[in-house]
Amino acid sequence: MNVVSPFVFDEGMRQRKKRYAYGLKWTWRGRFFIVIEKAKELGRSLRETKEYQKLEAAEQNLNDDPDAQLIIQDVQKVQQDLDQLQESGLEPSQEQMKTFNEKRQQMSNNPAIKEFFSAQSELSELIKEVNKAISEGMTGEEQN
Repeated sequence: MNVVSPFVFDEGMRQRKKRYAYGLKWTWRGRFFIVIEKAKELGRSLRETKEYQKLEAAEQNLNDDPDAQLIIQDVQKVQQDLDQLQESGLEPSQEQMKTFNEKRQQMSNNPAIKEFFSAQSELSELIKEVNKAISEGMTGEEQN
């Protein structure tokens, strides 16, 4: 069975293609194979963007900042306590809410955390644009 494709494959894709070209696996999976490979290629391309690189650097900075880690742990602990209260049908006290808001304020004032959230938001915007382009490709209509 000879498989002909108009797509250019990388070496890893050629190896996977060979495994599926012989036998039944290629026949039932063949339709999806190219789409999955293109998705992986898209993922590799996204990894090379400045938005992704910025997020990687921000995550590393966040992990290396002990103050930021402590703030995050504190916020998670207070959030967990509030969640447990609500699950048991109780309302958090004003003091608990004040503590939670103070911890969140500390979080938003920390430069490493702020940088991480900003980078995360930028990558999210890029991914929204990519999803929009995929939808346009599928429907043939421009999305707003």
